[in-house]
Amino acid sequence: MTSRPSRVGPTGFRRPGAAISWALAAALSAAGLCAGQTLPPPAAASVAVSSAASAPASESLLAAMKTAPSPAERTAAIAALRQIRYRDRSVFEELSRSMRDDLNNEVRQAAAAALLDYEGNPTIERIEAFMDTEQGEDARRAVCAELASAPAQRSNPGATGILTARLALDPSPAVRLAAAASLLARGDRVALGALKTASEKDPAAAVRQAAQDAWRALSRPVKVQAPKPRPQETADYNAVKGQDRCPVGLHGWCECSRGFLKTKPRCVSRDVCAHMYFNSYQNNGYSCNWNGALIE
Repeated sequence: MTSRPSRVGPTGFRRPGAAISWALAAALSAAGLCAGQTLPPPAAASVAVSSAASAPASESLLAAMKTAPSPAERTAAIAALRQIRYRDRSVFEELSRSMRDDLNNEVRQAAAAALLDYEGNPTIERIEAFMDTEQGEDARRAVCAELASAPAQRSNPGATGILTARLALDPSPAVRLAAAASLLARGDRVALGALKTASEKDPAAAVRQAAQDAWRALSRPVKVQAPKPRPQETADYNAVKGQDRCPVGLHGWCECSRGFLKTKPRCVSRDVCAHMYFNSYQNNGYSCNWNGALIE
């Protein structure tokens, strides 16, 4: 399962360059999407992809994935399918087949990356099976790197499960290292146990260090900014009822009366109102209420 050297991006998947643009144009042209057009490679790819968002186009690209003799053309067909964002069951199944059965490393990697565009557990199940059987270290490492930020898998706990399994079981230190980095990037604290074990027991020093760094970062308490307290309103003892606002909550209007005699309403707490009643007004035959409730 050998393939030509290629440029690899930060996620580990090949970055299409001029050569892949030619291949993409060729695959799309073979699919009947650029019929009658003779364009430079980048323009051909761009025009073809922009006009390809249809079911017939996807069927032609699926055929190219199956039958194109060149790995570059098969990879280009996968890239085109991703760009037109046409996703149905037939595309999902063909990507799964290419990921599992294609003899070229780059095609399998491209198919795995495209498959991660599909949400849900069926995708995770296919990727997990691929990781268990894939012999290519680069392909496993690339999938680990892709899982760090694949939007469709961002909230899927199964993605974290794949990474923790690779961290614990993969024979390649490079794959385990990629798994530790992706677990840190995902920020899923469910992985803390696996990271702690790897930080203590992994045979590779670089993996132990990466796992320890990830464990420390994810172990830090999550800082939740407390809401700013509302400024406390102070009671104005001399407030005038009907003109001034008496704060709600612990403060209210305290009013005392005896027959037609009435005291000035005071904006105080209930405790202060009760103190005034029991220590003064009660002895003089007054009754008092606080916010309309009788003090007894």
